[in-house]
Amino acid sequence: MRLRSEHDSYLAHWKAAGKPTLTATMPCCRNALEVAAPPSGRTWDSLITCPHCGALAMQVVTRDHVTMRRLPGDKAR
Repeated sequence: MRLRSEHDSYLAHWKAAGKPTLTATMPCCRNALEVAAPPSGRTWDSLITCPHCGALAMQVVTRDHVTMRRLPGDKAR
């Protein structure tokens, strides 16, 4: 719950500043997750913990697209 609350708080500030978001489906639990989108021409990649189930995933986000991949060997959920 705490992780989800922190994620939602971060996104609320992000969106309040007028910055874009995208929605992806988490590969671990199939729940939707809204993520921050970078400026045009940039790509962000990061290791994330799913705020729904706690699994680890790799996300790659551009201004228009987000890809999520579960890490091999992750035992969560």
